Amino acid sequence: MIKKILIFSVFSILSFSKNYTIKEVIKIITENEKFECNPDKKIIKFEGVNFIGHLDEFGKPYGEWKLRDNSIMQCFLDNEKIGYESGRYFSKRNNEFSLLISYSDEKNEDATFIQFIAEPILDNKVYLFSRKNGKYKLIKNKIMTLTENIPLYNLVVIE
Repeated sequence: MIKKILIFSVFSILSFSKNYTIKEVIKIITENEKFECNPDKKIIKFEGVNFIGHLDEFGKPYGEWKLRDNSIMQCFLDNEKIGYESGRYFSKRNNEFSLLISYSDEKNEDATFIQFIAEPILDNKVYLFSRKNGKYKLIKNKIMTLTENIPLYNLVVIE
């Protein structure tokens, strides 16, 4: 019985695995690299001296948080987290993938390094690209790490 369950589990994982082509990865990147925060619950606006944030009906951070000059924007949803700092990075994480874009030039956000990681159940690969003038180049055997900003809601007192 245990063998049958184990075999079924392995077969299920493998049958749902997806090997992305480079074209598919680039399409996912281009469709998801814009900062869009679309909460699906009722939110309450919370304003500070230099930031605007939103809370859910229970007073927990939910939705968009940003500095008034839009230099840092963050989005917190149930199954997704998005972050952006002007000239530095864009990140998006959800149940399907992790997308991390590092801007190498504050004046030209097109000169970038882009890392795409599909969730392990879908694809066990890390895709790293460089992008210049809209053209992508795959970089092999490297990964990128980035220290993101502290969530803005951790910098304020919510009572």
